Amino acid sequence: MDTKRILMIVFGGAAVLTAAVIVFDFDLEGAESSGLPSQFASIYRSAADYGRDVTELTERTQSIIAEVNAFDTDGRKEEALVKLAEAEDVNRAAKEKAHTLALKLQDIVRILNDEATFMQKRALLGIVDVEIALVQEFVAYTQEMQTFLYTVRLAITSAEYDDRAAVYAEVTAVNERVRRINALNAEFARRVNL
Repeated sequence: MDTKRILMIVFGGAAVLTAAVIVFDFDLEGAESSGLPSQFASIYRSAADYGRDVTELTERTQSIIAEVNAFDTDGRKEEALVKLAEAEDVNRAAKEKAHTLALKLQDIVRILNDEATFMQKRALLGIVDVEIALVQEFVAYTQEMQTFLYTVRLAITSAEYDDRAAVYAEVTAVNERVRRINALNAEFARRVNL
């Protein structure tokens, strides 16, 4: 079996399945009029901005992976490695944004615990808990993605069948993380729309 073909199939699977998205869609106008602490809305908006940034960086990483695959399939090893380094940098940036997002969510929990009424806490902490779990999964996703990208680098530089076949195991781990993220996104949407 052609080893380049194996890599292309795996990359194709990664491009389809690693479409992780962090959704922070919450009616802040309703939250502001309900007497929530004033800091809640501003920090939540900031968290939503970081969530969008993480999503954009993730989509960019996936786009670059497709370019790496195209270069590798065409036998353009050096160009593939340059693009791979770019994907690693963009993925690291996504991880940093996700860490900052986690800190923003901690601030939200602190504000709710310190300043919100019992009913507000009851209504919102469950939603925020899902968001925190989602961000934790996303940080783990970026770590899995970094391992995947490292494995792709080994596969391209060695051109050994075993190294290229190892990419499949890594993409499986990334895709499992994506399934968890998607499940948490669905849970978040369910809780927000109760």
